[in-house]
Amino acid sequence: MLGFARVEQGDLLVTPVGRAFAETDILRAKEIFRQQVLAHVPIVATMYQTLHQKDNHAMRADFFFDILDEYHSANEAMRQFETAVDWGRYAELFEYEASERRLSLPTTGEAQDGGLCL
Repeated sequence: MLGFARVEQGDLLVTPVGRAFAETDILRAKEIFRQQVLAHVPIVATMYQTLHQKDNHAMRADFFFDILDEYHSANEAMRQFETAVDWGRYAELFEYEASERRLSLPTTGEAQDGGLCL
């Protein structure tokens, strides 16, 4: 899904971006992950873009869950939401306050976009 590997005739082949991700330091790996997740995972890109558009750079998680819930069962929507949040947090695109069920841009410095404009 993120372009780190592909299957070809039953073999798993690591792509150049996958090799770069695996062989670099953690900061560069996060940059690569950030670029790949924004390019290949629409719900994460939507979350990130929406947070940038809000004046306070924050949004209730229910908004994004409701988008997923329109197309998936409640369990599948929750699974996809949790994965999107985990990936977005790892990529340092946004933060998630579970007790408030609120997503926001990182409070320390600017949100990372890896040079991508959405």
